[in-house]
Amino acid sequence: MRIQNNVILAADSDIGACDDGSLAGVLIGQFITIGRSVQVASTNQTYAEETGYDFANCNNVTADTTVIITRKGEENKIIDQNGCYIIQFKECDILKSTERFIVGVLASYNNIIL
Repeated sequence: MRIQNNVILAADSDIGACDDGSLAGVLIGQFITIGRSVQVASTNQTYAEETGYDFANCNNVTADTTVIITRKGEENKIIDQNGCYIIQFKECDILKSTERFIVGVLASYNNIIL
């Protein structure tokens, strides 16, 4: 996992329903912002338009921009789609998935295979 200098952090609009949603956002934000330009966005276009947030998805990946999406799913997992990383969590277990992503990034920078 390699994170470029420009990062878009995007989340589903329903992430706020999880008790640890804000904490997970702070953790990933603090980790990613070190030495990088970060933009916050929503993966829900209607929500983005209504609230003034930018809309983003994996189509926003470029040679110098990484997209990191946090969303609910059927299982906890990290999905790598060519520079777009999807942090997926089930049943509001968002901290576990967020921590797994952070450890994965640190491991890749140190050439450790998890």
